Amino acid sequence: MTLQDLGSVGEFIAAIATLATLLYLVAQIRQNTRALKSTSFMESQHYFTGIYDTLLQDPVLINLVDSAFDPSRRLSDFSEGERLTLGTFARCVLQRMESQYYLHKNGFLEDEFWEMRRSWLRGWLEVPVWREWWSADKGQGTVTPSFVENIESATPIDLIPGGGIPRPAAHP
Repeated sequence: MTLQDLGSVGEFIAAIATLATLLYLVAQIRQNTRALKSTSFMESQHYFTGIYDTLLQDPVLINLVDSAFDPSRRLSDFSEGERLTLGTFARCVLQRMESQYYLHKNGFLEDEFWEMRRSWLRGWLEVPVWREWWSADKGQGTVTPSFVENIESATPIDLIPGGGIPRPAAHP
C-alpha cells in the first residue's frame, strides 16, 4: 500500500467521522428542540397554576373574580377598589397568555394547545365584565396589537359558569 493509498483511506475515514458527527448533532438538536417544547408547555401550565394558587389563598379574591363571571353583572356593579383588583387580575392573565402566544408564534407551543388557550380567552372576553374591561384596556400598551388581533380573531368557547367546577349545594 502506497502513501497515496493510505491518504485516500484516511480521507475516507475522516468523511465517515464527519458524517457520524453531523448525524449525532442532528439527533442532539432534535432532542433539544423536544425538550424546549416540553419545558415551554410545562411553564405555560405553571403560569396558570400560579394564578389559581393565588386565588385559592384569598377567599375574598376568588369570590370577587367568580362574581365577575356572572353574565348579569357589569363592571359598573363593582366598587372602584374591586374594579382595580379585577383589572389587575385580568392584566395578569392577559400577560401570561401573551407570553404563551409568543411561545406558539416562535414554534415552542403546539398548535392544539395554543388554539385551546386562545379560544378559552376569547370566551372569557365574551363575559360582560371582562368584555367591558378588555374594550377599555386593550389599547393601553399592556399587550401587543398582534396579540389583540390573534385573540379577537379566535372562535370563543362557551364558558361554563364557575369555571365548570362543581359547587356544593346551598344549605337551607
